[in-house]
Amino acid sequence: MTITRTNLKQIEKHRLKELIYQDIKTYPNSSISEINDRIGKEIASRKIKSMIDNMTSNKEIEAIGQNRWREYSINKQGVK
Repeated sequence: MTITRTNLKQIEKHRLKELIYQDIKTYPNSSISEINDRIGKEIASRKIKSMIDNMTSNKEIEAIGQNRWREYSINKQGVK
């Protein structure tokens, strides 16, 4: 039997979404790089950005600011 190490590189989408949601809930007004640092640098930042973009378009979280100064918080009017 081959033993493999657990890692976050191939995290399932629903688990990544929940990790991001809980992180933003705990640390509002966070940038993508801050979120990535906290939930795991081994997860590609483009994967996190893609999920955050999806969550923003679904109104689960909200983006404040522009471009590299953009920060994310829980959308109090959104649905979880």
